[in-house]
Formats: sequence, C-alpha cells, structure tokens
Amino acid sequence: MLWLLSSVAAEPPARAQENSQALAARALFDEARRLISAGQFAAACPKLEESQRLRAGIGTQFNLAECYEKLGRHASAWSLYLRVAADTKALGQPEREQVARERARTLEPRVASLVLQVSTPVAGLELTLDGSTLGPAVWGVATPIDPGEHAVGAHARGYAPWRAAVSIPDGAAHITLDVPRLAPEPSAAPAKPAASHELPAVKSPSPTAHPGDESEPDHTAPYVFGGVGAGLVVLSGLFGLRFLHDNAEAKKICASNGNACPHEDIEQHESLLSSARGARNAGFVSLALGLAGVGVSAVWLLQDAKSERGSEHVALRAELGPDAALLGCSVPFRGF
Repeated sequence: MLWLLSSVAAEPPARAQENSQALAARALFDEARRLISAGQFAAACPKLEESQRLRAGIGTQFNLAECYEKLGRHASAWSLYLRVAADTKALGQPEREQVARERARTLEPRVASLVLQVSTPVAGLELTLDGSTLGPAVWGVATPIDPGEHAVGAHARGYAPWRAAVSIPDGAAHITLDVPRLAPEPSAAPAKPAASHELPAVKSPSPTAHPGDESEPDHTAPYVFGGVGAGLVVLSGLFGLRFLHDNAEAKKICASNGNACPHEDIEQHESLLSSARGARNAGFVSLALGLAGVGVSAVWLLQDAKSERGSEHVALRAELGPDAALLGCSVPFRGF
C-alpha cells in the first residue's frame, strides 16, 4: 500500500518531465526536417538522434534512417530501416512495414562489412570497435559497418593492449582484419573472480522453534510473497488492457496513410505507440515477478506443512544478462 501511495505521489513530476522531453523531442524533429529540406544532412542527423533519445518513435527512426542514407552511412541506415520494419510489423501496420523493408532491400547491396579474425585468443580477451565491446560471438563474423575510419582494439588482463585503425571504403566492401596474439606483460596481476549475483538466503520457519524463542520464525512471510505476487499478476492484466487500447488508437490514426501520416498527427501517434510499448513491457515484467512470488509462496507453505526436520533455507538467485533477467528460487524438498 505504501508503494502504491508513493507511486501516485511521484506521478505529477514524472508526467511533467515526460511532457518537457516530448516538447523538446518535437522541436528537434521539426528543426531536423527543416535542415533536411535544405540539404543540410550532417546538421540534421544529430538532432534526430537526440529527438529519438528523448522520445523514441517509429517516425523519428525512419527519418533518421533516411538522413543516414543521405550521408552515406549505409550500414546504420540499413539497420534502422529493418528496426522500423520490425516495430511496425509488431504493431500491425503492414503498409509502413513494407516501405521500410523495401528501403532496406534497396540499400543492402551498398552495405560494407568488417570481419575481425582472432586466430590465437588469450584468456579474457576483449575486442572493441570504436569504443564498443564486441563479444566472442561476433569474432569472425561479417559485421555491417559504415564507410570511413574506425578504431579497433584488443586487451586482456596481464597482456599489452593492441590497437589498429581500419579504413572502410564506400560501397559493398568486405574487409578482414587479423587480430594478433597479445604479448604478455612482465608483471601480470592475477584476474579477480567474477562477482556473484547470489542474493541473501531467506530462512523458512523451523518446525522445532518454540514460543518465546528469540529466533521464532515469522509465519507471515510466505503470505506476503503470495499476496504481492497475486497483485502483480492482476496488475499485468491491467497493463495488457492499456497496451491493447493504445495500440488500437494508434492504428486508427495512421491506418490508411502508410508512411505519409499527416504532420499534425505525428505527435499523437508516436505518443500512443510509446505508451503501448511501455504498457506491454510493464505487463511482461509484472506477470513474471507475480508468478515468481506466487510460486515461492506455494512451495514455502507446502514445505512448512510437511517439514519434520530443522531449519532450512529458501534461496533466491538472480541471473543478469545483457538482454534478459531471470529470478528464481530453490527450496530444499523434504518429502511427504
């Protein structure tokens, strides 16, 4: 209940900040369109990038892809066209999807690629391209890249770093760069072990505890888990209804105009799409956490009812990755 009250109290400032960002994003978008009409693409692209950062929208993405294409950044434009196609497909807008896919198909023959070949990797090797880390899955794979000068680096703890510059010509060039084996440093410090994501264990009630003991367990904990979990499941349904409503309203605005949506309707259209995406993501997160809470509560109560031995533990563990987060629990099974 306190959490809900604090969320309501914090809503007006958050709404004001969102409106300010929307207005700034709109101003940047309009200025970028003016610059594009004047042929000043180098000045227009950064404004579209900032507009997209402040308020993501499919229309802004499409215009940014066009701007990149005019500047000769074929890989960036091609990638954005495909992203627009995927987003419009998910929102049920086939005309806009077709336009974006056709642009990507036309541009694909002009996209250059770079292959970073690692023949003898050392332990803990990391590669960077223009400051961004490339995981081992990308090594040896032809990666789309814009024309121009690019910085490549390789480093690993205990080894001297390696750097190189590669020039990508305009057109469908395919460049391969061999990354040499790193030379060890004279005084290499041992690598520190990776940090654990193990969360503190939560003790389950002990069947041998007696009234008056200082360590008497709190029997309300599993009910709290279950109540919060059930509430989150219900909340996910509300988010789902919000997604269906906003997505349907957005499709009504530009359903028959393809990519030529009236200029005055773009802001409302993008606002509805942003709201729909936010509701969809919030619904998925609420459902996952709610099911986890209900599951922990059910297993906890079942084990309490059948326990015949001393105190055990319910262990929670979080696995964090670049594209996903997993919350799990483990409870010792004592039999029936």
